[in-house]
Amino acid sequence: MHLPILAHYDLRYSDVARRVKRLYVRPDWLSPMDASPDLGRRLSQNMAALTNSNRRERSEDLFYVASSVLKGCSSLQEVTVVIHDQSLSSTFVEFLNSLWKQDSIAPRLIKLSIDSTKLNLPDIIHPIVMAQKTMPNLQSLSLTVTPSRLGAHSELLQRSMNNALRKLFAVYRSRLTSISLSSPQFQDVAGLLESSAQLFCPNLTTFELHTIFTAHPPGYLGLSSFLSDHADTLQHLVIQPRPPFATDIKANDYLYCNWILSKDSDADSTSLRRKIFPRLITLELGLRNPWDPFDHNLHALRHDSKILPSVSMLAPTLTNLTLTILPLSFIRISDIVDDLAHSSSRLETLRLRAEILCPQLFDILSSKLLGLRYLDVDYGLAASELRITKSEKIQGPVSHPGLCN
Repeated sequence: MHLPILAHYDLRYSDVARRVKRLYVRPDWLSPMDASPDLGRRLSQNMAALTNSNRRERSEDLFYVASSVLKGCSSLQEVTVVIHDQSLSSTFVEFLNSLWKQDSIAPRLIKLSIDSTKLNLPDIIHPIVMAQKTMPNLQSLSLTVTPSRLGAHSELLQRSMNNALRKLFAVYRSRLTSISLSSPQFQDVAGLLESSAQLFCPNLTTFELHTIFTAHPPGYLGLSSFLSDHADTLQHLVIQPRPPFATDIKANDYLYCNWILSKDSDADSTSLRRKIFPRLITLELGLRNPWDPFDHNLHALRHDSKILPSVSMLAPTLTNLTLTILPLSFIRISDIVDDLAHSSSRLETLRLRAEILCPQLFDILSSKLLGLRYLDVDYGLAASELRITKSEKIQGPVSHPGLCN
């Protein structure tokens, strides 16, 4: 339930309050932050003096009613807080901090999602760190670092955010079973992952990482160490080299692909190929073309080049596989299917992108992946729309074979 809607419910309607399971807090009506980070903080501390009295009174009434109603939401277990380039008013900070108190929703909270900028994240996180004793049931934590329109990228801001995140995970790591990290800048998540020893979560089963992988070698080492530390407990793993929001940051697909497949002997020990996840059930992996900036012949762009390590060795108990972003050639798909077919594969769900949709694709999937129950194929062209070379040996109209048996 959204915060403004929640505030309109009277406490007399306790049956309505008990039905609320999720709270979404996004105070877009707060004053925008000034372009200067320092001035932005001053605005945050002096919001009452900078807003007119009517608006301040309405905000105070809204937050007061919302705080009261939330105490009756006995089924509420999930909170999402979204704050971008807004100045944090004193009344809003007071309301937000009230959520983490013993007499509010904190004791029942299971999932917490925070979406904010580097400037505001430390102020949002600090009260949550201090409230560790009132949130004994917190299991899932999702953090999104959103780019600021103010362009604040100072080293001081980066260090402040990293310190805040480390403290957050330090106090909750023993309780967490699910972690999701998202940022268009690899250094935002790399700074946290490089402290993998402090980030060890003994009960972690789900990990998601959405970021643009750039040239930051310590980050790859930190990510590798984190995955190695949790290899025995992870059941769901998502690694996407594109966050869900648009950005103009240039990616380094070669380093990312090299980390996945380890074509460089120096990176071999830290690559994803060297990991084994004995309990992994779900794997979602964003693929990119392994373009080598020093390969002027662009040999690495061949559509038959290997792009994925052995999935059967990486995750022997895998039942759900999703491969996104890069459309795969028939040869690449065949290699992946052959790898799974030659093992005791338990794969039931497969999602991928194909360059060309053709009958032969469904033939190999249905004949080699006998346990497949769900198939989702996105494609660029159907075979009937394109004249295929004889070497591919793909001809004839496209037909859907129905269910895979």
